[in-house]
Amino acid sequence: MRIKRDHDLGLEVAKKRIDEVAVELEKRFDLITLWDGNRLQVSGRNVNGFITVTEEEIQVDVRLGFALMMFERVIRSEIEGAIDDHLLGS
Repeated sequence: MRIKRDHDLGLEVAKKRIDEVAVELEKRFDLITLWDGNRLQVSGRNVNGFITVTEEEIQVDVRLGFALMMFERVIRSEIEGAIDDHLLGS
């Protein structure tokens, strides 16, 4: 699954906002996240991927295991909602 969002927050503010998203998703989906430069690696049971942050864009690339594939629409909606809330909010 790939999700892209443009932003005008600058790199450091966008990374801080994605940190907030990560905390929310860690709790909701029992994930582990770890920054590697401007890429936040995301892993968990049946979930693997990363969120890349640039000066102008957020890109989420996540692979769901077979057990979660039938929930892709719901998971996508949760991720998009969290990113939109944190990027567009305060």
